[in-house]
Amino acid sequence: MKRVIEARASTILFKFLINNQGLLRNGKFLLPANICPIIPVVFSKAKVFFEFLDISPQTQSLDQDAVYSRIQRDPDTINGVLFVHSYGYKQNISSLFKTISIKWPEKILIDDQCSCIPDINGESISKFSSLTLFSTGYAKHVEFGKGGFGFLGERAIYKDYREPFNELAHQQLVEQMKFALSNDLPFKYQDVAWLKFDQEFSEKDYFNKIKITIPEALKCKQRINRIYAENLPSEIHLGSKFTWRFNLQVSNKEKILNKIFENGLFASSHYKPLSSVFGGEEAPVADRFYKRMINLFNDHRFNEEMAFSMCKIIKKNII
Repeated sequence: MKRVIEARASTILFKFLINNQGLLRNGKFLLPANICPIIPVVFSKAKVFFEFLDISPQTQSLDQDAVYSRIQRDPDTINGVLFVHSYGYKQNISSLFKTISIKWPEKILIDDQCSCIPDINGESISKFSSLTLFSTGYAKHVEFGKGGFGFLGERAIYKDYREPFNELAHQQLVEQMKFALSNDLPFKYQDVAWLKFDQEFSEKDYFNKIKITIPEALKCKQRINRIYAENLPSEIHLGSKFTWRFNLQVSNKEKILNKIFENGLFASSHYKPLSSVFGGEEAPVADRFYKRMINLFNDHRFNEEMAFSMCKIIKKNII
């Protein structure tokens, strides 16, 4: 299985999509409704159609039964599936991918593990995956602010492709997406030079740095997570299997976030269901969790003093 690296994981996805147009028809890719907005933008740039499906409340990722049912209902309209391991919850998708590959061998199956711990040797990937993605971009388990790598399946075609890159175009695209999401307005994609193609690091140095950084990053997360786990009510924890952030479910999310920022700290929300900006059916499960979810930082941006302060703010304001 071939391993590739690029300036961003989204660059790998784009190159994969445009290089494998021969495997694509006029059908759609199934994407989770709570996916990072950059992914459907990549699909739009590659001129590949997509459709959102709701998530499982237990895993925060695509409902695997719903995926199978959707393909079975009308297999000719579906090109493939992009499965995201939300919040770093590493799920076993081999059974789903195997079942789809046997019954519909033409389907393209993409395993997005960008929120998981990078697996530089590919030990955790499914042999039925057409492409498996990892990222070392902003706020990932291993964060370099750039870089991504992937493993290609046997049928995958991957040839070099480059376009000019314009940082201002990228910033404008991000702002346009934020504006659309915050105002529930349709996002109309217009192709500009927003995607970076030139990588600025050697393959050997890149993977050596990942190998060195993983233990340090995990140690930091474990230390901060322990503070959260011991000082916040257990009933609001999403669960330890979600490794990317320390995730909470609360009924007064906006109030708590406001209090966090008022006290000079920071936390984040998660991705809003994207049907409001890209179109498609509503995703009630993804929407319900979006309205309740707070992601607490547990990386190099946070120290123990900040984590204890965070716990006090949340306990004081939780309903």
